Amino acid sequence: VASGQVNADAWKLPLVRIFKNQTVNLIQDEITNIDFSNQRLTGLTTTYHYDYLVLAAGSKPSFAGIPGAKENTLSLDGVDSAALIKQQLDSLKQGKVVICGGGLTGVETAADIKVLYPSLDVVLLQSRPTILPELKPNLQVAIANRLRKIGVALSTDSKVIAIDRGCVRVSDPTGLVAYSADLIIYTGGVRPRSLSSEIEAASSGRLPTDEFLRLREHPMVFAAGDNADGGPNTVQNGHRQADCIAENIQREMKGEVGEDNFFTDSP
Repeated sequence: VASGQVNADAWKLPLVRIFKNQTVNLIQDEITNIDFSNQRLTGLTTTYHYDYLVLAAGSKPSFAGIPGAKENTLSLDGVDSAALIKQQLDSLKQGKVVICGGGLTGVETAADIKVLYPSLDVVLLQSRPTILPELKPNLQVAIANRLRKIGVALSTDSKVIAIDRGCVRVSDPTGLVAYSADLIIYTGGVRPRSLSSEIEAASSGRLPTDEFLRLREHPMVFAAGDNADGGPNTVQNGHRQADCIAENIQREMKGEVGEDNFFTDSP
């Protein structure tokens, strides 16, 4: 969406359409409290009882305390923000785009922008020695070479220390460096949305689960996606977790409660 390859409306699927002809009671509400002891959710309009609960509230950008990052950048945290980035790119005839964060999202964004907007200078900043730390070293090298070949300026070991309007300040092995920019896109990471103060989350903000994706202290509660502690933050992993949870809830409802009857989220 951000680079213009896909129209924003193509990603906006009405929930009513998704659950058409399904036995799903669709309720739009904001949950303000979870009472695990009584298996009850408190919303803005009413309360809800649950037998099983799946926590999959997604994530939000994590600016890691970088001064000015939230105020002076655009983030890829949804379809609307991606559409805003596209508008900004379309308005630039020439100029420089600086992308902060060399993970999956940052690399894909940098490559797409350079290919679709070849007149723009694209700089990708990564705080670690390599991009894509979740991949094998040979893939990291191959993708870094490909980025450079299409014209992306890649700077690793470049830790962002502050972001001003139109300027990214970093610390790298040579010292302090400032990158001027016409557009700054932040892809430096996400943090799961806070769901309950009763659950002690991991340092990443994710919820600790067992191999069946149940919360360790609340076996009737499951976590998936960015909220589950384990596995990469990818769509593919989220689909696998959803299948795992759905299967396990069905098995437990049938009385197949033995640990040997549960599925795990292993690929």
